[in-house]
Amino acid sequence: MDTVGEEVEQDRVLAEIAIEPVGEGGNHGSLISEAVAALRDPALRVHVGPLATIVEGSFADVIHAVQRAHQTAASKSERVVTNVRIESKRGGLSLEERGATAEALEADSLYPEATETT
Repeated sequence: MDTVGEEVEQDRVLAEIAIEPVGEGGNHGSLISEAVAALRDPALRVHVGPLATIVEGSFADVIHAVQRAHQTAASKSERVVTNVRIESKRGGLSLEERGATAEALEADSLYPEATETT
């Protein structure tokens, strides 16, 4: 019987992570690169996107990676905001599954004129 808070080790989650250094102006590219490097772990799959990074792994591994990345950024910036969204599904979830879902939604767009070029 499942209980609230019980972790099922084989279940995988996806997390969308956006780390934003605040203040100090300038280019934060190297700081973000270091934070992304801190996310990398053999137990995780990491996909870097233009606005956020997606991490796939066990809940515990993902949370530890988020902590490492935030602490890395915070050690080099006066202020850092880290936004995290976690998706889970009984039986696990994968980047491929979510990618296929996104592609299907795009193909069946409710707003086809938005994808047309003029």
